Amino acid sequence: MSNTQQSATTTVNGLIGKAQKLSKDLNGLINKSAVLLADSQHVKQRIIDSCGVQDNQLLKNLVKYCNDDERIHQLLENAELKQTLEEYKAGVDHIMGKYRQHCQENSQLEEHYQLRARYVAGLQEIVNNLEKRIEEMALLMMFTVTLEEHSSSENQRIIRQLSEENELLRRQLQISCHPVAKDVLQQAQPAQTECGTQVDAEQDFVSDSESDSDSSSSDSCHSFVTCFSYSIESPEKPQS
Repeated sequence: MSNTQQSATTTVNGLIGKAQKLSKDLNGLINKSAVLLADSQHVKQRIIDSCGVQDNQLLKNLVKYCNDDERIHQLLENAELKQTLEEYKAGVDHIMGKYRQHCQENSQLEEHYQLRARYVAGLQEIVNNLEKRIEEMALLMMFTVTLEEHSSSENQRIIRQLSEENELLRRQLQISCHPVAKDVLQQAQPAQTECGTQVDAEQDFVSDSESDSDSSSSDSCHSFVTCFSYSIESPEKPQS
């Protein structure tokens, strides 16, 4: 995932650099087109001014030196002047055609730049989404590890508590059961045939009480109480 993110980031950075270079080139072309347009307008104005000056000068000369209307008309329709005018019109048309072509190229370049910008924005959005997903996964993993650590520590605490309680209960049973067991065995000799099984179970309980859990200790204690009560009742029957 990190390699994919790094490669995607590198690609996006490369595209951004290319887009910035295209933007700079576009700005340079726009500036050049503006300069060319200004120059063309200036040339056009100079040509118009020169034509106007020539026409005015020609009219002045005609008025000053010529009184023949036919001659004046011929001079106005001079082929050279018409050729110059045609060349001027052709030059203006050529300049305007170049300008329109340049504007179209700029428009296409701008559309291409906008498309590239949208593509880069889409890639950036994908990278951002991937970064968010990675952060969410990292947070989820950290939360899971925290829960596992908390659960483990809680289980260890419960195990220690149960072990302490079990140890305390076994000590209490050892203290309370050993002297009582001897008295019970002495008092229960007339009834050995009836409670022999229970006395054996109580002796097994005494020998195994050091290694049993809380549940086995509780069962053994219940068996001991039953045997003890039965042994107390048994000596009283012959007396009656």
